[in-house]
Amino acid sequence: MTQIEKNKPIPMILKGNQPQWPFADMEVGDSILVDGRAATAHKCRAYNAAKSFGRYHGKKFSGRKEGQGKVRIWRVA
Repeated sequence: MTQIEKNKPIPMILKGNQPQWPFADMEVGDSILVDGRAATAHKCRAYNAAKSFGRYHGKKFSGRKEGQGKVRIWRVA
């Protein structure tokens, strides 16, 4: 038999539909600096996410390496 429990809080969802990078809030000319694991992979995960976001939302992004393990991503259009 299943028991009913009262006053049990709902756990927070850490990921899911929450964006990891602020591409939606960026205006033309804005940039972000990504470091750590998202920038050092063979193909930069953050840059790939920006390009994918741009294709879906009609925006354009450009990225360049900045030093060891860092990538800067600009919104260009």
